[in-house]
Parts: sequence; C-alpha cells; structure tokens
Amino acid sequence: MHKQLTPKEIVEELDKHIIGQKEAKKAVAIALR
Repeated sequence: MHKQLTPKEIVEELDKHIIGQKEAKKAVAIALR
C-alpha cells in the first residue's frame, strides 16, 4: 500500500490516465480519502 494521498494528489494521479471528467475525479478523490 502506498502513502496516504490527498484528494488533490489523487486527482493529479487520475489526470495522467483520464482526460476530463473533473467532477467525477474530484468525487472519487474525496470518497477514497
């Protein structure tokens, strides 16, 4: 398991793989926190 990511870091990580979908990524980041 890797270190705790902040929601912002999760969104940045998802940005590498998913273009757009900003609201969805934000929701995922908050849910995973």
